[in-house]
Amino acid sequence: MGSLLADGGAPEEARAHLEAVVAGRPDDAEARRLLAKILRDGGQLPAALAQYRRPVELAPGDEAARLGEAETLVRLGRYADARNRLDEALGLMPASGPPRSRPGSSAGGLPPSAPCATRERRPQARPRRLAGDAAAAHAETVALALAELGRCDEAATWQRTAADRARSESPARLGVLNGALAAYEKGPPCRP
Repeated sequence: MGSLLADGGAPEEARAHLEAVVAGRPDDAEARRLLAKILRDGGQLPAALAQYRRPVELAPGDEAARLGEAETLVRLGRYADARNRLDEALGLMPASGPPRSRPGSSAGGLPPSAPCATRERRPQARPRRLAGDAAAAHAETVALALAELGRCDEAATWQRTAADRARSESPARLGVLNGALAAYEKGPPCRP
């Protein structure tokens, strides 16, 4: 029920069902991941982080939980922690390659413009083949990569897509998305 409500655009109703599942079955990783996503998208980042931690403890190779945890850390501004958690995941799952959450992500799964990416650790910015789903998070990451390259007009186009998608997927993120859009529309330098 929680999954259906989340897919149907009723995150608060979904949350109530998922909290009941987690209370009754604390080791239900799928319910925790979905609850964490709803909390994260609703701006309740510390609570989301706590929910992502349990699936990672239960199954250190749970890539979806690891990526959700890292994205939550990024939203909290804890870039170095996010990179460390992704590096740890890579050590546990070397055959999977670097964890990738969406097109345009850097080799470590963080946006190329993340402040923790030192000159030595930051991957060379380069255009990437853009494919797949253009959901808000994907479009936002592509916009960050394009801004890093100084391609402000293209970054603004992708950021508009992210904002349009967020209106229905995660309205709590609109302020952040629109702030970055304003930076991209000003032109170079457009890195937020």
